[in-house]
Amino acid sequence: MEHLVTLFFYTKTNINIIVKNWIRICSIDFGWINEFNKMIIQYVKYIYFCKINNYGVTSVNFSPDETKIVSSSWDKTIKIWDIKSGKETITLTGHHDQIDCVQFSLNGDMLNKKFTIYSNVTCVDFSPDGNIIISGSLDKIIRLWDINSGTKIKELEGHSKGITDVKFSPNGQFIASSSFDAIIIIWDVKSGEKIKELTGHSDNVQKARFSLNGHNIISCSSDNTIRIWDIITGKELKQFNIFSDAVRCVQLFSDCQTIVSGSNDNTLRLCDVKSGRELQILRGHTDYVIGVDCSRNGSIIVSSSHDNTIRLWI
Repeated sequence: MEHLVTLFFYTKTNINIIVKNWIRICSIDFGWINEFNKMIIQYVKYIYFCKINNYGVTSVNFSPDETKIVSSSWDKTIKIWDIKSGKETITLTGHHDQIDCVQFSLNGDMLNKKFTIYSNVTCVDFSPDGNIIISGSLDKIIRLWDINSGTKIKELEGHSKGITDVKFSPNGQFIASSSFDAIIIIWDVKSGEKIKELTGHSDNVQKARFSLNGHNIISCSSDNTIRIWDIITGKELKQFNIFSDAVRCVQLFSDCQTIVSGSNDNTLRLCDVKSGRELQILRGHTDYVIGVDCSRNGSIIVSSSHDNTIRLWI
């Protein structure tokens, strides 16, 4: 395992330039934003990366206290990293094939329980109360599991192709699922019934995530787009066309004003929700970017890639 630490030191002049131009942007036409970003991007870089042997890193997520990162990989391991030092602290083994997804529970505890599913599991999520795990598989079935007993609660069927992502709503009452069938489905957790189908993507939907208020869903797709949806009406509210290749991962900042996404073009991009404009391109990965997460205050972004690295950005 290799660790590369890059330190950036800003002079007083550098800092004054940044502050002055952030203030200036409030009083100028938005058309200047591209020139502003060309200047400011030199100050927003990754602070280190961690290389995991020669295996792609399939997912990354912050711990609830934002002191750690958990990652999954094609090397069949789960690793926990200390953010401050950038060092690996724990390696969890036991899987017999590549791991596509890993997450902390909301209280940050680690779970040592096995759930057996006779199909490739592509995605998992914890319910907000920590009592249920939901999983999606290539067999087109979504399964809900009781964490304490390890028993299956119910199965949800409605997609015509394998599941790519599953997420609980912030209140735990709904589930959003995405699929290779290019459709997003909203489910009622209690009844297991399908509430809405969100259609519009023309290729695989890679991720579908609820906004923090639970009113909207943000999705990304192999059709090169990011879309925002109203879950009540099922209508598409906005479409972002900032990539020239498949968009593999997406997250909405906690203020619901900024989107960060990763693509097969090896970049991460930040865009403004209201204007739809691209704010910044983050370059550094040398292969597909397939995982991204952001801290609650939006000050740190973590990404994972087929280039076998995890990168932390400030």
